[in-house]
Amino acid sequence: MAPPSELPEPDPSLQPVSVGSVRADLSRQLEKAVSVLGSRYATTVSRSLLLEFALQRALLELRTEGDQSALVQWLDSVLPQH
Repeated sequence: MAPPSELPEPDPSLQPVSVGSVRADLSRQLEKAVSVLGSRYATTVSRSLLLEFALQRALLELRTEGDQSALVQWLDSVLPQH
């Protein structure tokens, strides 16, 4: 095993966050989306509604496109493979 000084630094975007939390950059993006959509609709568009939609789309794309899905392509770029 390599000494700790030779191990790569962990990617901060892949570090776990506490339950119910999201990374700060994702939180900012969600707030911007909520603001933009809030000016379009008479009712408030919540962060949880946007997250639910995004997750549904990502999972549907994974099921229909498999290895070509954006989720797999992104994971391939940030995670080591066997």
